[in-house]
Amino acid sequence: MQKACASCTKGFTRIAVITAILLLLEFLANVHPASSAPQREFTTGDVLVSIGNSQVQWYDPYGNLIQTFDSGEKSGIEGLVLDPLKYNLYVTNFDARVVSSLNSAGQSGWRFNTGVDGNPTSILFDKDGNIYIALANSKGNNILKFDSAGNSIGKFQASPEIYRLTKVILSNIYGFDLPVDQKTMFYTVGGLSIKRYDGSGSGAPLMDFAELPAYMAHAVFGAYAIRLLPPGDGTGGLLVANQGNIVRLDGNGTAIQTYNVPYEDGWITLNLDPDGESFWSASGPNVYKFNLQDGSYRQVFNTGPYDTVEALAVVGEFIAAQPTPTFTPTVTDTSTATPTFTPTRINTATFTPTGSSTPTITPIYTSTFTPTDTPANIPPNQPPIATPPSQPSWPLVLPIVGGLVLVGIIGTITFIALRRPPLPNPNPNLNLGRMNVQGHKDMGSQVVELGSNLPTPQIHLSPGLGKTSYSVESKDGSR
Repeated sequence: MQKACASCTKGFTRIAVITAILLLLEFLANVHPASSAPQREFTTGDVLVSIGNSQVQWYDPYGNLIQTFDSGEKSGIEGLVLDPLKYNLYVTNFDARVVSSLNSAGQSGWRFNTGVDGNPTSILFDKDGNIYIALANSKGNNILKFDSAGNSIGKFQASPEIYRLTKVILSNIYGFDLPVDQKTMFYTVGGLSIKRYDGSGSGAPLMDFAELPAYMAHAVFGAYAIRLLPPGDGTGGLLVANQGNIVRLDGNGTAIQTYNVPYEDGWITLNLDPDGESFWSASGPNVYKFNLQDGSYRQVFNTGPYDTVEALAVVGEFIAAQPTPTFTPTVTDTSTATPTFTPTRINTATFTPTGSSTPTITPIYTSTFTPTDTPANIPPNQPPIATPPSQPSWPLVLPIVGGLVLVGIIGTITFIALRRPPLPNPNPNLNLGRMNVQGHKDMGSQVVELGSNLPTPQIHLSPGLGKTSYSVESKDGSR
């Protein structure tokens, strides 16, 4: 009987413990699901780099990897830019001849096929949200202009360059920037020249801005990415990634400073940091941040031993063609149910003359939220940011788990108690002698003789003895 009870208790305890463990695992899965963290937005100072094979890595300013995107085009990516409101990333898929966009959840949106026009390289936005795409391997027009809906509104054929070191005609546009006047295009074709083109009207070539000294040229190719420095009209000069180094030119086109890192020789991309004091560039898989004034640098992160960073963008970077936005969101909820808010962005700018020929632009950006409106200056068909499903309130699960654990503990204690065996007769052959049974005062005493070979003493007393005590006395008189 005792063995049966012990077996039942042991089985019950095992079931209780296993049930408690399974419920605890389910509880932990619900408290920390993979999708429970809110979706992170692109944040000022974040860095995005393309590493080949249609992949883009997203890092915070300190070099911590946040996410890896895939454009889905199975192509190298040579250009990255965020739209003026920093909600979507636009990428140029060079081999696929496609320009597409991704939001911070990695979802694809706007897509344009450049087709026979050429392979897209650089890309940027002007202050009105129009998109400029520079091309390589074009048979004619090598700069395309689109409105925010993707409608073609301009095509230009920028001038080539005869590279002095090889006498090769270079017409593939790699670096491209647009100043505050929204029409004078600065560009490079992989040679020594920083070229310009008037994008107003039907377009016209302009005099070159500068030509790099021959000793700065790379053995095969020269100037690639460029970025105009503040105030963004050319008078502040620019930076150019020159493969062998990075060169700073002043407003007259004169080289005044170079930046480099020992044993690095692959500078083809760069972008300015929002702090106004530094810029980012990459050589191979190594991404560096340089101080603009003294040239000091630090390696912030490495994308991987077999990667080559082909393009780089910084969230909030200074882009001459775009004013720097300041966001003041206002949310007004007038509905009774819980609405889903889609931002409507109203972009306005006030112009305050400073007495010179160059106005000071003070942009004022405000945001209002309505349930059904469509964001301005954002191409259509953009997918919404994914919202993770609501999770159960985990404190409600704690009493259940605690109760099951308590049941398991009680079952374990009960099992241990019931399975304790009775104390055996240490010597079954011991002659136990006699037992003196003492009763009430009117009973006197009775002596019961016990056998010698009983494993357990068997005692039978007559009914009615009342309160009784007994003692066992051995043959030798000990009790």
